[in-house]
Amino acid sequence: GDHRDLHSFPIRRSSDLTGSTAIEGSSSKDLETIYNLLMEAENTKLGVVGHTDNVGVPASNLVLSKGRATSVVTFLENKGIPASRFQTIDGLGDTAPIADNKTTAGKAKNRRVQITLLK
Repeated sequence: GDHRDLHSFPIRRSSDLTGSTAIEGSSSKDLETIYNLLMEAENTKLGVVGHTDNVGVPASNLVLSKGRATSVVTFLENKGIPASRFQTIDGLGDTAPIADNKTTAGKAKNRRVQITLLK
């Protein structure tokens, strides 16, 4: 389609709590990179969508995934990306896995936030 997937990056957890929306460590480095790309692609509209693994109840995962997207948006807004650029901030919970939820590595890949440049 004409959505260009800018970046999908894992949300690292500070503990073994899967239900965390904290951004830390590798994610904030990823966010710095994304921030720079967003500054270059000035005025493009952005879509931010959070995802989770399949641990827990689907309904809570939906809330959690949206929380993840919101933390990323807050981080980027605090760095100076105008709120008006974020066209969609949403969460898909565990409905769109990119890896196998049966493995730990797969679960880690599925806990992610995807930022898309919208045309």
